[in-house]
Amino acid sequence: MLHKTVILLILIILILFKLYFTSKESIVFSAPYLVKEYKKNDIIYSKKNKTLMKDGKKLSTKTQLNKSGSNKIANSKYETSKLLQSYNIPVPKFIKWDNSKSRNYNIELINKLRYPLVVKPINGTQGKDVYLNLQNINQVLNKINYLLSKNKSIIIEEQINGENYRILILNNEIIDIIHRKKPTIIGNGNHNIKELIDTYNNIQKKNKNYPITNINYELLNGQGLKLESVPTRGRKIIISNVCNYHNGSRLVRIPIQHVHPDNLEMFKKINKVIDLNLSGIDYMSSDITKSYKKGNGYINEVNGGPDMKIHNVCDPKNSSSIIQKFVSNLF
Repeated sequence: MLHKTVILLILIILILFKLYFTSKESIVFSAPYLVKEYKKNDIIYSKKNKTLMKDGKKLSTKTQLNKSGSNKIANSKYETSKLLQSYNIPVPKFIKWDNSKSRNYNIELINKLRYPLVVKPINGTQGKDVYLNLQNINQVLNKINYLLSKNKSIIIEEQINGENYRILILNNEIIDIIHRKKPTIIGNGNHNIKELIDTYNNIQKKNKNYPITNINYELLNGQGLKLESVPTRGRKIIISNVCNYHNGSRLVRIPIQHVHPDNLEMFKKINKVIDLNLSGIDYMSSDITKSYKKGNGYINEVNGGPDMKIHNVCDPKNSSSIIQKFVSNLF
């Protein structure tokens, strides 16, 4: 009996370990498509020591090529927004839920923000536990209570409408820009929303992509729909405002030359401000070809451990040049 209990405990620990680490966004430096490119560039990679070496120079991949202190800032959405704001880099207006203060005190701060609002963990990735399009204080407090029950630190911010872009930067060089589209289904006049989502997710899984998991029911209600609703043929329905590859977003590569120079300059400035060598910047804008200085863009998050997979799976026929650019810029 004791033997079975020990085995069960080990299995639980292994499952929790896997869940914890697979939820962390980061570059997997041992990915075959990267290892292949290392060899072409005479870079020696040690999976055991977590190092990259070329011409006597050595890089540690343990902290995603960044300093621990810089990663600590990037991993906190609150600290990132506070720092960027001090450098006049546009971020959504935000507050931190302060557990040392009264509930009424926090509510007063929330009421100074403009709806709709976003509630999300201060430390989190892949769009998990992110709640958007919250239209009133009751909806906001409902999500806050849920996150507090999971012992999460919380940031509340004004929701910025627009398209979602991921900018990959390495050593002050913009490597790639990906447009992550809102998870969207199209009605056929026969199937309801739930059935259409299931079909979408099955196609995503078949293509080895992630399904939609974060469904925004308030957003559906705003479109006059429920899971049981049967949309007319050709009608586009946005399922979630969480634009993340891990939440079923479709990916489109944006040529860097199509992006306004002011925006490119700002992206590089962010890396310098946080003192990052490697980052994935999440930028919200209605039009990335226009300058952020015209009030057309905001920094949503900065990831010190960006996901390289999206840059490899987006437009597979042309992704090899992005991988080459990334690897050649390591040293």
